[in-house]
Amino acid sequence: MSAAATPYGNVLKVGAVALAVGAAFSPGRAHAAQVTDVLDSFDGGDGFHGTFGVHYRHEQKSSRILREWVCQGGTAGSPNPLCPSGSTALDTNQLQYQETKNLLELELRAGLWRDLQLTLSLPIVVGWTSTLDHADGVSADNSLVSSPLIPSIFDVPYESASRVGLGDMVIGLDWAPIHESRSPGMPSWVIGFAYTAPTGTARKAGDTGAGGGVHAIALSTAISRRFGPADPWIKLGTTLRFPSASGPFQNERTTQTRVSPGNDIELGLGSEFHLWNSPTDEGPYLSLDVGFRSAFTFEGREYSELFDALGASGCDPSRGCTRTSLARVERGASGETLIRKSDGVTDVEQYATFGAELGVTYQPMKYLRLRLGFDYSYTTDHFITFADAGRDLDASGNVEGRNSQSVNEYNPFYNEATDAYGRRFRASASHSWGIIFGVEGRL
Repeated sequence: MSAAATPYGNVLKVGAVALAVGAAFSPGRAHAAQVTDVLDSFDGGDGFHGTFGVHYRHEQKSSRILREWVCQGGTAGSPNPLCPSGSTALDTNQLQYQETKNLLELELRAGLWRDLQLTLSLPIVVGWTSTLDHADGVSADNSLVSSPLIPSIFDVPYESASRVGLGDMVIGLDWAPIHESRSPGMPSWVIGFAYTAPTGTARKAGDTGAGGGVHAIALSTAISRRFGPADPWIKLGTTLRFPSASGPFQNERTTQTRVSPGNDIELGLGSEFHLWNSPTDEGPYLSLDVGFRSAFTFEGREYSELFDALGASGCDPSRGCTRTSLARVERGASGETLIRKSDGVTDVEQYATFGAELGVTYQPMKYLRLRLGFDYSYTTDHFITFADAGRDLDASGNVEGRNSQSVNEYNPFYNEATDAYGRRFRASASHSWGIIFGVEGRL
């Protein structure tokens, strides 16, 4: 889950955008680009400096959900025109996914010392819903997801519960070992560290929790250098995620191939342009910030587009329900099948995200700053049900319910109904956009 392609990643993204919104309020000091500007305090004759901001963000996401279908190639004299080269798995268009999120973020920034800044941000989700519907040309008559002709995985159309409440708090430190406001002719260089704590209620399918259920550590470095009215910048970062005790990402057995959401690496570059006056703490100014970002998210277990629908399915296979074949299957030591209902979290293939950002910052007076921003991102196609069958512990060449050492080698999260070749789901044509409006004042 880069922070951009998954819901947890979106919360982190809002935190990152908000960090870039403000600039230092030390009196008279000229600002660097927003991604390299930090507050400081107790520097020379100065006292404490801090800001408090409120940011509102609206997000929209849409994806096409494809499912594999095994096309039988037919015979030599009568080939199947759908797969003339022989039997193969074809991607079929099945579902249309839509997601809407609205959140309010409270952010406190404080200068601790010379070019050393502490940031505390708390997102409050005020509405977060998602829907799944049949794709164009698909109905119950030909669906591979919800149809009376096959075991139905979940009902379509599907609408999730509305998530509300506190998200996960972010605590960050930013330090500028070099800053052009102190050393003219030198670039501004900032090193950042941020920790995301699982303070929100971890998400469960069908409920209203808005937390990510993980601990996350983000490391970044950014450099900018002003050239007349332009202040170009470049930023590198990575986010590492670890399961929390309250979340769904648990390591149940050594044969489990993935546990937590995938880590990611990110590259961003852009420039701030000073449209009216140069940014300082004292006078009014207007600036425009343009940026481009790319990220790569490694394989992991995530809240995918199918999370709520899979986990909230009303059919429980352990009670003999035949409407759904979706179950988390665990084979016992004697080879027996133990069935548990899926919680909706699935293994997800690696993917890349590419995006662009546009923001306007306006400071009408010394103690007030306004920010309006827009961003767009595209996520590459990737499987969202991608679990491996397990681990071949005895090197027999097969994953077995009971191997030569009487050990169960199956992955407890592997599900033949959605993870087997020819049945997997893929997210395609994933587009996201967001609008953010922020107000920041000096404390």
